[in-house]
Amino acid sequence: MPNREKRSRDKDGDEGPPHGMAAALNGATTKRPFDSGLRTLSRRSSDVRQRIDGWAETIREQAREHPGRSVALALGAGYVLGGGLFSVLTARLAGAAVRIGLRVAVIPLVTDTIAALGDGLLGQGAGADADDGGGSRRSEGSAGDEQKAD
Repeated sequence: MPNREKRSRDKDGDEGPPHGMAAALNGATTKRPFDSGLRTLSRRSSDVRQRIDGWAETIREQAREHPGRSVALALGAGYVLGGGLFSVLTARLAGAAVRIGLRVAVIPLVTDTIAALGDGLLGQGAGADADDGGGSRRSEGSAGDEQKAD
């Protein structure tokens, strides 16, 4: 025997819709388990709308304050979304940027290291000469002081 839904009967004995539907159609309020989920979903969707509206306003303000940056971001986003990220042009640009970056970062590091080594090597050999030179400077300085006093 097939499983049939229980149907409500009205005063005349006619079958109506199933029990839950009859109450809903008659305007009766029944507690449904998905009502609380529906309210939660509605609340969260309004929260999401408010956040999106806040973000949109922030973006509008940034676009007004920094139009050049906004255009650059739009061009970059279009380039990436258009499939340019994994193109030959991007590989060449990235390679050039890495070469320039290495030159900018490594050359000063190497020159500073060489200068420090040179100062260390010259400082050890010229240590005795530096004392003599310093003494003569003092005598020059003291002679100049004597001339100022006259």
